Amino acid sequence: MTIQIGKREFATRRPQNLDVQLVETTGCTAAEHVDILGVRATPYQVARALRPFLDKEAPAVSDLATLIGDADLVQVRTDTVALLQAAAPAEKD
Repeated sequence: MTIQIGKREFATRRPQNLDVQLVETTGCTAAEHVDILGVRATPYQVARALRPFLDKEAPAVSDLATLIGDADLVQVRTDTVALLQAAAPAEKD
């Protein structure tokens, strides 16, 4: 799968231990990011949630945020939420 940010396209992958990666870098789980991004989000918040899905060669979070800010933020946010929802660990009752 790929994600389009402006005129650039990036390959995405399902990260191992998504929640661990997100909590280490942002303090929030995938489910929390879905909630945050679902209401309103800055390009930086979207970039932080998206980064674990991209290859190591992809831009750093700050550069990714700039690309997202110059692109269609709503579309990138929607695509990022879809990635998070597909990869988030299932909640246990």
